[in-house]
Amino acid sequence: MDQEQSIFRILSIDPGSETIGYSVMDIDNHSKKILHITAWTITGSKLVTLSELAAINHGARFARIRAHSQMLIKILAQYEPSYVAIETPYYNPRRPGAFEVLVEVLAMIRNTIFDWNPWITIELTDPATIKKKIGVSGKSGDKQAVRNALSDILTVGSFITPELDEHAVDAIAVGFCFYQNHILG
Repeated sequence: MDQEQSIFRILSIDPGSETIGYSVMDIDNHSKKILHITAWTITGSKLVTLSELAAINHGARFARIRAHSQMLIKILAQYEPSYVAIETPYYNPRRPGAFEVLVEVLAMIRNTIFDWNPWITIELTDPATIKKKIGVSGKSGDKQAVRNALSDILTVGSFITPELDEHAVDAIAVGFCFYQNHILG
């Protein structure tokens, strides 16, 4: 992080093949306080860059992941993060196919970020560690518990609003975990 800058940014990502949650957290470089958080979810099948040719020749999943990559390039250019934090895929033995697609999405995200800026720090964190960092059981599947825990922690600025879906909220949790581990130490 550049000591001359007054703020730096953490881009955090909750990956999925159809939906990807994003959050951008602005941190004061001197006080290390969170100044602002914005979060949103991108739906791959609704992206205008979704290529019919890619879908026909390589499948709908490939086309969505490629469209997500093109959107990520725009997000990186717009926000110019100092760090990127990403939730790693969770392996559920009852749904092994879900893990496979998440690994593909994670590879796309890492490749896209590397192509944009090979020097940027990328932190990968598993879902259980992220949940524990905000005070939720690592085994919990309760999305409302994550929302409630973040609402309690991030009281200033009301960053967790009712219109944020679970993917955007999870992206905020990913960024907050990075913030706790690496900024506050």
